Amino acid sequence: MLNAQSYDPARMRIHKADNLKNSTDQLGDPFHWAHIAVNIHGSHKTPLGDRQPKCHMCGNCSTGCNTGAKNTLNMNYLPLAKKNGARIFTQMQVSHIEQNRQGNYLVRGTRIQGQDKHPFSIEARNVIISAGAMGSNQILMRSQKWGHLQLSPLLGQHFSGNGDLLGLGFNGRQATDMLGNSTARIYRPDMISGATIYGIAEYRQRKNIFERYLIEEGNIPGALVQLARRLTTFVKAQTSPSKIYRAWIDFINSKDLEKGSLNHSMVYFGMGHDRAEGRLQLDHANRAVVHWPGVQQDPIFKRMIAKIKQHVAVNDATYVKNPRSTLLGGNNLITVHPLGGCGMGDSVQTGVVNHLGQVFHKNGSRYPGLFVMDGSVIPTAVGVNPLLTISALAERAAENMELR
Repeated sequence: MLNAQSYDPARMRIHKADNLKNSTDQLGDPFHWAHIAVNIHGSHKTPLGDRQPKCHMCGNCSTGCNTGAKNTLNMNYLPLAKKNGARIFTQMQVSHIEQNRQGNYLVRGTRIQGQDKHPFSIEARNVIISAGAMGSNQILMRSQKWGHLQLSPLLGQHFSGNGDLLGLGFNGRQATDMLGNSTARIYRPDMISGATIYGIAEYRQRKNIFERYLIEEGNIPGALVQLARRLTTFVKAQTSPSKIYRAWIDFINSKDLEKGSLNHSMVYFGMGHDRAEGRLQLDHANRAVVHWPGVQQDPIFKRMIAKIKQHVAVNDATYVKNPRSTLLGGNNLITVHPLGGCGMGDSVQTGVVNHLGQVFHKNGSRYPGLFVMDGSVIPTAVGVNPLLTISALAERAAENMELR
């Protein structure tokens, strides 16, 4: 369904991908090309018979693919569901879930139409919550707080950011073409960003799982390029005539952005095994927020930063930490892979759901017909991009659903 594909150096040439491969090779570290859910090798028919275009190499994966080449839900599972009779509604914001006297569930929320908001309620015998780690926890925590469901005391516990780390190698020796286009159309044929991730530098050989991690290359989506060009001109970096010239190109917002310092930079994504000690709670507005004091002191982040700095040094660049991790940015980490909070367990004492996503009642029984199927059921970091893991768990659970 996900049609995962890998970068092929014999068929394509993306400078940022080659840059990570070269620095990894020079460091003598293991490397392989990632399997990504993007159609990168040519237009083809999906398993559902729909025509899917080839990736435009525009570099905007992280802000949303506008061409249909990325294998997100609207390209695979949702069309399959619709062809099998499912009705799909958008602009629906779920608040919480109740259980009525008949044992059915009432899904309550708001339907948004332009500036108007209308409450809705759907009654169902079977409900699957799949709103992501933040959304699924929020729905269940509200449902419990307002007295509608009685759930495991572990709800909201063991939240993980999947050990995610973001860093920048600034103004290095080689042009990387990692700047996304402002549209989904390539307008600079000699400057092709490509998909967000192609390569993986492997550091998962250690016996201790909390010392394992990987590093991937990324890019800056087109919507953020001009802002990033301006902000990085204030970075304290190594100087030389060529570096100063490249920084000047970005400072004056020259149209020759391929010659600027940002286009001679590398975005690095780190992923590892954090301790999954985050806790989700409802704030005063009943929104799920993360509480995780001291998370930045987790040793895995120091390990990843040290290795990224080695890659940066190979490229004669300057390491720049994620601005959100600075004092001005609030000393926060960011994650694009939130996991946990509704973790799997053998019983209500060890999990919020069982291995099939069935929700535990606090008395140890299971709520019949109530499931959670998304990244929130994974009770710890997986140390890699979790898409395939989440998808596999969801498919397994769906195949074994006990419906009423």
